[in-house]
Amino acid sequence: MPWRDQPTPYYVWISEIMAQQTRIDTVMGYFERFIQTFPTIEALANASEEDVLKQWQGLGYYSRARNIHTLAQIIMKEYQGELPQTYDELLTLPGIGPYTAGAISSIAFGQTALAIDGNVNRVIARLYGIADDLSTRSSQRVIEERVRAIMSKQRPGDFNQGLMEIGALVCIPNGAPKCSECPLQEDCVAFRKQLTDVIPRKKKKMTVKVEPRTVIVMRFGQEIAIRKRPNKGLLASMYEVLHVEGHWDVEDIVQFVPTLMTIYPLLDHQHVYSHLIWQMKGYVVDVKEKDPTWIWVNQEEVINRYAIPNAFQPFIENVLEK
Repeated sequence: MPWRDQPTPYYVWISEIMAQQTRIDTVMGYFERFIQTFPTIEALANASEEDVLKQWQGLGYYSRARNIHTLAQIIMKEYQGELPQTYDELLTLPGIGPYTAGAISSIAFGQTALAIDGNVNRVIARLYGIADDLSTRSSQRVIEERVRAIMSKQRPGDFNQGLMEIGALVCIPNGAPKCSECPLQEDCVAFRKQLTDVIPRKKKKMTVKVEPRTVIVMRFGQEIAIRKRPNKGLLASMYEVLHVEGHWDVEDIVQFVPTLMTIYPLLDHQHVYSHLIWQMKGYVVDVKEKDPTWIWVNQEEVINRYAIPNAFQPFIENVLEK
């Protein structure tokens, strides 16, 4: 993993934020590109929010990108460009919770601090046969006590990363754990009692809302129309093409876009969020004139400058190919 070669505080911070809600194999490519663009906290602080979101494009949960950008500016202003070294100091920073503070302080600074995420919770629960609901505070205290009791005082960062990695690659979250590969197998209560399929206790599945949408890519010559989304809410501050709720037909679109000249269907696409599924039909419409309330951009700008959510990328790519 590229951040392990040089576990600087900045690298650890960015990699840990990226790894939240995201697979490690996905994170690696994004991390390398992000660090090439913003090699230091100063470079990140001085960047525009649009540039930061562009580099984050595709990782999802975009509030993470906005939070690290804001925090980089705070670090430059109040901490002379250096992340604090201790767990308690890190925990006072906006956007840094107990897990991230523990990871940075232990990995980058060698502090004896806990870094307990979902992967570590699962490993410790199986290792000690903890069958309780891990979302409760009492269960978390038990997990913390177990980890604290076995933590390496000499190499706390390596210890924390070892537990994380067992959870990510061996004692995996989805599917059967790879017990035959696990260095903790002999000591694992769940393995010994054949309880790995019930520990930890499964969470109730969240109901996912399905929404039909129609995406309308407006085109004038070689340019397409985009606009910036609001600063709050889903996909805040990113750029989008025209889209509406429901599945519209050609007649609906003709009435909605008065300057329309021609209209072509695009391939359907489904985009899955954690709590929401957009089932999208797409069209490209050629218009007689540019609507000045939209931003009109060419192919190069769409690809290199503007942060556009993955939900709209297949439609834009389909249009650019035509």
